[in-house]
Amino acid sequence: MAQHALLLDALTVLQPLQSLPSMLAIRDIRRRIAASRPDLRDRGVVADLLALDPLSCLRVLRFANAPMFGPPRQASAERAVGVRELVDGLGTSAVLRTLDVPVVEPDRTRRLRELWLHSLATACAARRLAVRFGSEDPEIAYLRGLLHDLTAWLQLLGQHHNGAATNLDGHDLARRWNLPLDDSTLGPIPQRLSRALASRTPPSPAELIALAESLAEHADFRHPDSPEPCDRSASLAASAQDVLVEAHEIAHEVEARLTRFGLDRKGCDDAGGSHRFGNDEDATLFQGRTRGEAYELVLGVLTCRAARTYREIESMVCAAALRHLDLDRAFLVGVDLDSGRAFLRSKADLSRRHVPRRAIQPTRTELDLLRDAATSSAARILVRSEPPAGLCGTLASDRALAIPIPTERTPALFLVADRALTGRVLDLDVDGTAASALASCSSLLFENLELRHRRARAERDALTDPLTRLANRGYGLARLNQAIAGSRRTGQPLSLIMADLDEFKQLNDTLGHLEGDRALRIAADVLRKTCRQSDTVCRYGGEEFLVVLPDIEASDATILATRLFTAVADAGERAGLPLTISIGLSALRDEDDVDALVGRADRALYASKSRGRNRFSVDT
Repeated sequence: MAQHALLLDALTVLQPLQSLPSMLAIRDIRRRIAASRPDLRDRGVVADLLALDPLSCLRVLRFANAPMFGPPRQASAERAVGVRELVDGLGTSAVLRTLDVPVVEPDRTRRLRELWLHSLATACAARRLAVRFGSEDPEIAYLRGLLHDLTAWLQLLGQHHNGAATNLDGHDLARRWNLPLDDSTLGPIPQRLSRALASRTPPSPAELIALAESLAEHADFRHPDSPEPCDRSASLAASAQDVLVEAHEIAHEVEARLTRFGLDRKGCDDAGGSHRFGNDEDATLFQGRTRGEAYELVLGVLTCRAARTYREIESMVCAAALRHLDLDRAFLVGVDLDSGRAFLRSKADLSRRHVPRRAIQPTRTELDLLRDAATSSAARILVRSEPPAGLCGTLASDRALAIPIPTERTPALFLVADRALTGRVLDLDVDGTAASALASCSSLLFENLELRHRRARAERDALTDPLTRLANRGYGLARLNQAIAGSRRTGQPLSLIMADLDEFKQLNDTLGHLEGDRALRIAADVLRKTCRQSDTVCRYGGEEFLVVLPDIEASDATILATRLFTAVADAGERAGLPLTISIGLSALRDEDDVDALVGRADRALYASKSRGRNRFSVDT
């Protein structure tokens, strides 16, 4: 029993929202919202629904500020955002997945409901005051007011989980989760402010939240730890009429926000009204989670066997983990098990945010688990360290499933997945087995792509001259034969150039074969860059090159020939080599075959040689 209690305490610290990840998960509240049939395709509706729930906002904030999206900025004010900006930045799919949590029974939630309504009223008051004083963005003020009692939330959630209050406070969670919350939101509440409403001086952020909470109390949305009844004698020291007007407006705004989704204050206060609704199907609100059958997973993965790049397969693997394995986020991570560095290669988290490529240093414990997983080809659970660091810290994940994908590639490849958006528990046996099946199928796709790449390289090498990387003689003559057939069929002209490096044997004997090879590569580069993409340039043999010029008259080919021999001479001069070429040019005649056309180009080439080299001749 003692060990079980310690485990529960550790889990509460690691995942403080596990027992109740969302106020909207309480059965009677979820059913009321489902009965109102909100249009969850509308981004504004999703934002308004998220704005009702401090606990979901916490998890969305954590996700939005995960270190994987970039190095964290120090000043919290620079990262402060409102609810609508969160939804716009992440997209509705990611936010809806965050709201997609299992329903829980309403037992022991009365104080949580009181705190919830108090936080809603404080948020509405903070928004009104921000508009009134013009001191900050009203949407940011609303979110700060919604989360201002984070320490009280953690205490009550711990009691809801195992009956004992947790030792976490708001500052602990803000630091561990990299939340943009500071003392202006989580600091001690000042005394009731005198003449605050009548003052023209904008309050500080902390004063604004304190004033908003006071207004919430005066609107009869008391904190569960406040004395009963609310101490209205501790006036805000504006006129009593101003206080009453503001309190009435706040109460009206809270009711309006609740009514939009079929809720009301009385129903939210009632912790035992779930019997008035139907069965569990009435609480179905979000349809995002799916867990497919094993054969669906295999078939879904293998349909991507025609993928042309590793990136396509990686994206597909991450998407399949979400679609078939009921996971919230999935990442392909390359890990150098020797140096210990890791890189995020691909992700699927339903958000639209880009993850910059940068090195991650896993913790020593994580690296040991990854090595063990790679050796045993089995899934392992990575647990967040304290302070947060390594893979879990970068991904803003408390617990992550790591599955090796067997490939011949270096570094080692792992599928790392979690349920950080919904806070649901990972089961190594169930989730690890399904994810291992996905990894095995993915391994087949990687091997298939590697085999196709090897075959393509073999075919390319069989048709390519290894020194110059031009087409070889066999491929060049095959293309010439096709060009002749095409010219006969369409009636379009066809020209042929044969080029030969001048005094190449002397260059080899004088400067050596390495310089001779360099001269061949330089000449090949000039031919490749000067000719059209539709032309075929091949190494015919030794220092000879053949250029097939479809759809070009001999008169136009002479212009190209001039450009070629002058460009080669210029390139040789820049390289410090005595490099020139002689060119022979011929055009297709009606009676020509391959041998006849090549033979006349060869005779023109030798005419250029006999006339002094570094020139071209034409046999038409």
